[in-house]
Amino acid sequence: MHRTFDGIRLGGQRGGVRANLIALGMVLITLTFGVPQPALAERAAPEAGGPDVIQLVGPVSLDQDLRTLPVAADGRSGYVHPKLMRSPQTQPTVAPNGPSREPPALAPFAPSVMPTPTVNFDGVNFVTSGCGCLPPDTDGDVGPSHYIQSVNSSFQIFDKTGATLSGPTTFNSFFAALLSTPCSNLNDGDGVTFYDGVSDRWVVTDFAFNTGSTAGPYYECIGVSKGANPVSSGWWLYALQVDPGHVKWLGDYPKFGAWSDSYYFSVNAFDLSAATQFQGVRVYALDRNALNSGAGTGAIAFTVLPATLGNAYSLLPATYRYGAPAAGQAEYFAAIDSLAVSLNQVHVWRFHADFVTPASSTFGTGALHAANGNITVANFTDAISGGTTNIIPQTGTSALLDSLGDKLMANLYYQRLGAVESLYAVHTVNNSGPTGIRWYQFNVTGGVIPAGAAQTQTFTNGSDGLYRWMPSLALDGAGDLAIGYSVSSSGMNPAIRYAGRLKADAAGTLAQGEVVMQAGGGHQ
Repeated sequence: MHRTFDGIRLGGQRGGVRANLIALGMVLITLTFGVPQPALAERAAPEAGGPDVIQLVGPVSLDQDLRTLPVAADGRSGYVHPKLMRSPQTQPTVAPNGPSREPPALAPFAPSVMPTPTVNFDGVNFVTSGCGCLPPDTDGDVGPSHYIQSVNSSFQIFDKTGATLSGPTTFNSFFAALLSTPCSNLNDGDGVTFYDGVSDRWVVTDFAFNTGSTAGPYYECIGVSKGANPVSSGWWLYALQVDPGHVKWLGDYPKFGAWSDSYYFSVNAFDLSAATQFQGVRVYALDRNALNSGAGTGAIAFTVLPATLGNAYSLLPATYRYGAPAAGQAEYFAAIDSLAVSLNQVHVWRFHADFVTPASSTFGTGALHAANGNITVANFTDAISGGTTNIIPQTGTSALLDSLGDKLMANLYYQRLGAVESLYAVHTVNNSGPTGIRWYQFNVTGGVIPAGAAQTQTFTNGSDGLYRWMPSLALDGAGDLAIGYSVSSSGMNPAIRYAGRLKADAAGTLAQGEVVMQAGGGHQ
């Protein structure tokens, strides 16, 4: 899903597999039950508009160095992962005559004072992944001493010089002990990996189900490290059924955020056996302290139905690295509409999770969970055309690449800097000519959702003729910003670049310029 360096997630789901950074033994498994475990499909019946409370399967204690895990094959060689959209595709993914193979006239490369990478090394590749799945859905994150990269079937742990510490480890090996759930042997990808700086832990997730069936059940598999060292400190393993009340609902495109009290995540719910597949969005809160301590716990979940969502989906939870929210502050989720028309809103929801009295939890407003607020922004058009997001050209082929341009891209970044609280968001736009990077700062001090953006920009590096897409951003403790993204055109292979700004730079500019992280050497 994402490529990452020092907290910056480069690109988005369906990207490449190069990792980038700046600056058979016996298995010992312990089943630990913090509370009595109900049947897998049991959940607390929600009141009208209230939350579901879904008991997690587990915890299972994996008391083993990951280097000694036996290999469990993925078993899906060459599997092509389905692409699910809010509205189905109506156009082919290959242009009828293909994009021009003559390189466009490009503007000179703009001067840059942005620092160049200090470390750059290869990550999991098509062969070592154990799957060869398309797309790889690359994701990863950086902690104080480690970088973890995941692809659709496995994950690999590196130190920050690029040396391999463990793996690639298949998700089927890692989650094997979650017996009686698909997590034990039917892991299916869409992995998300992130570092939790509050508790100095790692979280590794993917979803699991029988790919040959639309009957379900569908699960999210979750591993939380017991300590700072993800290789040797052991893990707590959990499995969460997407919706026990709707067994056929697949939770696609999971996205996670680490907040002050909990881990939050969202999925797009699809019923692959139904004529109208999209069923809405599910959002969840997971008690961080319970997961970190290996306690039996329940997830608090809400469903937002399509009628309430309008044309939005893929709600993105906020996360942070520096400048924590106040204790007890409600989490933020945000989304844009999935439409190929001129748009000017970012929708924002707030999630208050109460693990003592779950019925007191709230998401959005009212019984239908409408957005808490809508922020008006400069007009933009999603990077979508004719019902498809496959619009990015590359050299030497008429095959077009996926912009993922109908949604916000991770991370939705929260930061409290002094007295100012902000959300930073980023996505791909198709306003005119090649796609560009649109980013925003929204000031949300005191939990107030603003009417407009504090600053915004559509970045095209001086309209140089290149397509920029799948962006992701992060900030340092001083409020300096960097955005990584993919770059391509009909005259070049897909590549990775990044740009940035200092806190004191002129508002609405990536004034430090753009740097090439990895030039494209070919395409798939």
